[in-house]
Amino acid sequence: PLFSAALSSNEILLLPSLGQIYNKKIFKSFIMSSMKAYWLIEYKRSKDFDIKDRNRSLWWLLGLTLYGIADAYVDAQFAQKEKNNNDNGDDK
Repeated sequence: PLFSAALSSNEILLLPSLGQIYNKKIFKSFIMSSMKAYWLIEYKRSKDFDIKDRNRSLWWLLGLTLYGIADAYVDAQFAQKEKNNNDNGDDK
């Protein structure tokens, strides 16, 4: 409820790209946001005309969003493991 008042639905779709920014993967964040923006435009263009194109656009948006979330999580876990190894003096 707090975020829904502050952000539109278009901006919420771009939020998972913030995970890549947090992990200092700026280029990856830009690519993911660009791809999501493209499929969001495709969805809006086809939502009243062709249900097949609309559904394809939604599936791509869902896939990209889930990929972005999983990728940001894995990157953060690897970064944390690397930091812990460096703190312990391990070179593995």
